[in-house]
Amino acid sequence: MSNQFRGEPDPAAGAQTPAAALLLEAAIGELELRLADMSEALRSGQSTQLDTAATQLQSCVARTGSMAQKLIGPHAALLKPYRERLQWASAELQAQREALARASAALDRAAQILVPAHGQAYDAQGLGLREQTHGGVSA
Repeated sequence: MSNQFRGEPDPAAGAQTPAAALLLEAAIGELELRLADMSEALRSGQSTQLDTAATQLQSCVARTGSMAQKLIGPHAALLKPYRERLQWASAELQAQREALARASAALDRAAQILVPAHGQAYDAQGLGLREQTHGGVSA
């Protein structure tokens, strides 16, 4: 029995069938929404919001990619409007990765400044103390 008789889009027809176009439109729309949520989470700097947005975006990317492959098939071409929107989404995702990498690098630099190296400690005024020794007297 063909997929069309079960009310499902025919993958061989690509996203040019109305049912497939509607499904792909909804998936790309959700992807764009999740990318916007992730951008907002990155701007907010709130870890719980960022974690939620990242999890939702990851799931959405997987679903959208799987659906697009299923709907258009391995040999069909994606219609230009969908292709352009997916290219924009890919570029936006790359920009978000770069923003996250920059933020992570900044945090790493801050941590290196705040956390003393080689077992040294800071006093209340922020001055470095000598390295602690165990069981000996320093003269």
